[in-house]
Amino acid sequence: LYSFYIIVVCVSSLFFSVGCMLGFSLHCDSDNDINGILPIVTTHTFHRGVNDCADDAGYYLFVVRDPLARILSDMNYERPNMTAVDPFHRAHNQFGIKELYQDCNFWSLEDLARNGLLLRNRNNNRDDPLSNKKCRARAFDAMTGVGQYLVHGYFNYQYYAQFAFGTEGNGGGASTIPENANLLVIRNNHMVDDWNAINKFLGGQRSDVLKPGDVPVNNAHTKNVAELYLSKQSKVALCQVLCNEIQVYKDLIRGAINLNAADVNATLEELEGVCPKEAVEDNCSRERPNIRRKIEDRKGEEYY
Repeated sequence: LYSFYIIVVCVSSLFFSVGCMLGFSLHCDSDNDINGILPIVTTHTFHRGVNDCADDAGYYLFVVRDPLARILSDMNYERPNMTAVDPFHRAHNQFGIKELYQDCNFWSLEDLARNGLLLRNRNNNRDDPLSNKKCRARAFDAMTGVGQYLVHGYFNYQYYAQFAFGTEGNGGGASTIPENANLLVIRNNHMVDDWNAINKFLGGQRSDVLKPGDVPVNNAHTKNVAELYLSKQSKVALCQVLCNEIQVYKDLIRGAINLNAADVNATLEELEGVCPKEAVEDNCSRERPNIRRKIEDRKGEEYY
């Protein structure tokens, strides 16, 4: 019926609730009955090392939120349940969930920032135990996607953007999104508007308009105040270490063909309220990690 298909890029656990709510039947226990062209042509997924598509996809569709909100959600999502018989059964063997949470006592993102990122200047203290230095290194590596500690922290925006579009984009403000990329974006804070804009762009009918009530709230687990808390100092440290990831997020927003100038400006203003410095600057104090080897190593994997 249609001469193209769309690949949903599953950038986090957010997809498995949001994607199903938006009518995409991929990996859903039950379909949400939503009309429109978008759910019909969204037939493939790119998740972690699994990209079950050829290179002739019509579009890549990213469902995104700002990197700080994303890593906060991931830290809470990955936290092991220590009352379970096997609290680490969910973690893939190659991810150091135990090392990050239990061994380093980073049970929240605030813990990681306060006792990891904010204390990295103590690494030159000879009297400081080696275990503390290791944990501070793990905190930094988990946030930058260099270390395999958080699943969705490791598979970050940089990974998906460079994998999908074959770009390097390392340092110097170079974009990870090529010009005229076949990129569509649904922003988590503007989900309904973006879905409708994309569906219309694809040739959808006026009767297919999505309404706010069509998308139920569906969180992975119940949140509490403590796990959402971030101090001002922690936010600054997290925004700084997430700087390169924030630049890729901005690349995605600016490169999306379904977002107009007003949409882009609105999202950048929202980002400025979260990470003010990184939102307005296009360069970071550290170069973007070179992840060519990560991408090559992950091609062709067959797990979720």
